[in-house]
Amino acid sequence: MPTDLALETETARLVPPGKFELGTAFEFQTSTQGQEIALPVEFEIGLVNNLELKVEPVLYTAILPSQGRNASGLGGSGSDTPRLGLEGKRGATRGRGGW
Repeated sequence: MPTDLALETETARLVPPGKFELGTAFEFQTSTQGQEIALPVEFEIGLVNNLELKVEPVLYTAILPSQGRNASGLGGSGSDTPRLGLEGKRGATRGRGGW
């Protein structure tokens, strides 16, 4: 999976039990008010069939306004426990949800 999609795209394909996935990206945003830079990371581990743990910390973020003071450092983080709601058949759409 391309790393730029790993942090932005949800999939109904969960990580198998005992396996893990790691992804990272570099984000750069700009506007008339300034710029923002971020380095988010995503770690997913399969817990049991149809259940995984996802942790998404932002290792570095910088807010660089056109006027005023800059701010940088460790960004926020989030976690989720996605689970497969409906087992799909090959080629069928599958449902996914979280707690």
